[in-house]
Amino acid sequence: MSFEEYIKEVKAKLFNNSFEICEEKSINYGYQMKVISVGNSLKNSSSINLYYSTKKQNVFSLIINSKHDNPDKVVLDQLFNKTNVPLEPHNTKYETDNSPISLFNSMKIVAGSDESGKGDYFGPLVVCTFAIHTFQSREISDLGVKDSKLLQSASIKRIAQQLFEKYPEQIALKVINPKEYNEQYARVGNLNLLLANTHFENISDLTKKIAIEGAIIDQFAPISSISKVKKDGLNIPLHYTTNAERYKCVAAASIIARFAFENSIDDMSKSYNFIFPKGGGNNAKMAVKSFRRQFGEEELAKVTKLHFKI
Repeated sequence: MSFEEYIKEVKAKLFNNSFEICEEKSINYGYQMKVISVGNSLKNSSSINLYYSTKKQNVFSLIINSKHDNPDKVVLDQLFNKTNVPLEPHNTKYETDNSPISLFNSMKIVAGSDESGKGDYFGPLVVCTFAIHTFQSREISDLGVKDSKLLQSASIKRIAQQLFEKYPEQIALKVINPKEYNEQYARVGNLNLLLANTHFENISDLTKKIAIEGAIIDQFAPISSISKVKKDGLNIPLHYTTNAERYKCVAAASIIARFAFENSIDDMSKSYNFIFPKGGGNNAKMAVKSFRRQFGEEELAKVTKLHFKI
């Protein structure tokens, strides 16, 4: 199990036990998530730090930081009752909006939706939805489509450009630049709600161009949270699942989303003649200080997600 897979397993366990991730970022030798249970106050968020060993492969640890009077503490301690050992492989239960996954097997056109930039302090939030005909599955596989986290930047660029050339009418893409992102977040007040709105808008846009019969969404929050968002005009089955990139339609969406995110970071770097690090760890913290000194607070709001605690 890779560290990225380990993070996914932890997220899956949180989602399936009604926890929301309100913030996530890279840290030294690991990854940090701030979480709350559905219905709990944001001030009661708990930090979960995941670490990898630099000496031993596939050895990870999990540390929970939660106040003693936090009602989530007992539940989290029960969910993750050991540290310094990998989680047992998680068999994700298919949870759906209104349809079992078996229904998708008979569909001829299915869309997949994924995002990029959610855990990055600098740059946009990108959401992509890609619709695939069943007869295209082999040719899409031949392009090298798989989870974007398993691909190098050069491969992401090559595959994304081919997807744009071959299937332009099967793509819905929204790049929410930092300024627009901060405005939307100020209105909505919750990243998961903002994401759900954008995924649903993308899927709705595609249904106007192509006869989509269902959509698979990479699960970014508990379904109880996602279901709070109104899906105006969406009358197709929706399926939410973790590790959704195993489906070609979602894998293709993840590649295009990552390509668009990296392009935006490159454009920002050229515009400001400044190197914007990815993620939200110490490199990002140092870059924030440097950028603020050079360009000021007003410009900082045009390149960062301001609600991040950094």
